[in-house]
Amino acid sequence: MKYLLEKIKKLISILINNLYLKNIIILSSLFLFIIFIIFNTKIDIDNNLNNKKIIKVDVKGEINNEGIYELQLGQTYNDLFKLLDFKEDADISSFNLNTALSNKQVIIIPKLKEYNLISINNATIEELCTLSGIGPSLANSIIIYRNDNGGFKNLEDLMNIRGIGEKKFNKIKEYITL
Repeated sequence: MKYLLEKIKKLISILINNLYLKNIIILSSLFLFIIFIIFNTKIDIDNNLNNKKIIKVDVKGEINNEGIYELQLGQTYNDLFKLLDFKEDADISSFNLNTALSNKQVIIIPKLKEYNLISINNATIEELCTLSGIGPSLANSIIIYRNDNGGFKNLEDLMNIRGIGEKKFNKIKEYITL
């Protein structure tokens, strides 16, 4: 082993003494250095792509576990809501669950609005007009149907009235009662 090291040292010394070979060694070293830098930069870029960026969102309001949550860039409200312990009166209906969150975002979970239910068997035209999509003409049709049929037997009977289909009924059903 010692003999081999001695031979390598001698060879290196001969190469260094030759000026032409010195330039080749310098250029080769420079070339290897550049390759090394390029290769390491590529590794850093690849590592940055593989390491997801962490974002922080501040969540307040109608939850039992308010605070700052760390998520990965690109995660959505749906991902966040899986981590939260909502209070009974929390209202998340206004959030688009597919929307991506952003860093330093503040999210306030609102309280459900309390509504006085409207009795379709007793309401006036004015009260019926407070329902989404119900104007004076449709409210009048509801009252006529109610009077002609001895009142509504169930909420779904509203769909027997021309102008109230399944879509409109679904919009107002949580705000009405018999």
